[in-house]
Amino acid sequence: MAKKINYADMFTLRKDGRYQASYVDASGDRKYLYDRDAEKLYGKLQDAQKPKIKTFKDVAEEWQEHHAEIVSFNASSIYKAPIKQLVGLWGDLPAEAITPAMIQSLLNSMAKQGYARRTVQIRLNALNQIFDKAIVDGVVQINPCAGVRMPSGLKTEKRELPEECEIDMVKGCYNLPFGMFAYFLLYSGLRRGELLALKWEDIDFKNKLIHVDRAMYWEVNQPVIKDTKTSAGKRTVPLLKPLEEKLSEKGKGYIFGLPTQTVFRRKWSKYQYDAWITLTPHQLRHAFATICFEAELDEKDTQQILGHSSIQVTKDIYTHIRNQRRQQTADKLNNYVSKQ
Repeated sequence: MAKKINYADMFTLRKDGRYQASYVDASGDRKYLYDRDAEKLYGKLQDAQKPKIKTFKDVAEEWQEHHAEIVSFNASSIYKAPIKQLVGLWGDLPAEAITPAMIQSLLNSMAKQGYARRTVQIRLNALNQIFDKAIVDGVVQINPCAGVRMPSGLKTEKRELPEECEIDMVKGCYNLPFGMFAYFLLYSGLRRGELLALKWEDIDFKNKLIHVDRAMYWEVNQPVIKDTKTSAGKRTVPLLKPLEEKLSEKGKGYIFGLPTQTVFRRKWSKYQYDAWITLTPHQLRHAFATICFEAELDEKDTQQILGHSSIQVTKDIYTHIRNQRRQQTADKLNNYVSKQ
């Protein structure tokens, strides 16, 4: 007959009538547990000392927090929706239970549903980085993405370049309210958030340079400034003559203020209406890339000016510009011969 365990003898009885137990957690800190029932306290102690099995949600959220600290806000925000989707699928599963077959099945399913290559690639990139960190943290032994391949036949999203007539309007309408914002984007290639965070002190008129080392984003409609985290984002951009000539009146502080998201949208919409254009700030960044292309700048030089973290992004833009130029040439030829 098994001897009955006297749980009360295992713990300290406090003056308040509760039993006390203690243990050292994984970080080396001593933790204390209490209960008036010694047997229940024993159960609590056993549970507390069990190794915690981290779920996929745990490791995904830990990576997301880590990632947000080392990249720009925009780069971090790209992953919010993908992480939400992935956690919705596998959040409660142990991280080590995620298999290559599960990931490959997800990517194949997205391909069949007609998702674009970039959308699928972002999911795979996120999973790769999540599990790489989980390996370093000792949560898993292998990265299940190692044997996963991008599905074939994924559609590629077309990069839309602005029409030449709209670029001409930007050049001619710089004196409209908020027109200088569009004009500045066209001749600098800065991202919207980078330009909103730019100060007059960042422009070196003597050496014809623009120093970029911060960006602005909106958090619940309010502007927030964040330093550029990546080496590619922190860069020096040439101050081109057309832009320098329009910046004759120099000031101090933020060139375009720090508008709320609502104010910015209202100003940009009014500018679009007044200038008879539909293009976006991002399209003006691509228009600047076209200027670089037509000036025959090397792809590496354009990458540095635009602050692309990968040369492949620059190559893709250059390829799209070449293809569009070929199509325009073909259209001109067709229009000419059809009139003969």
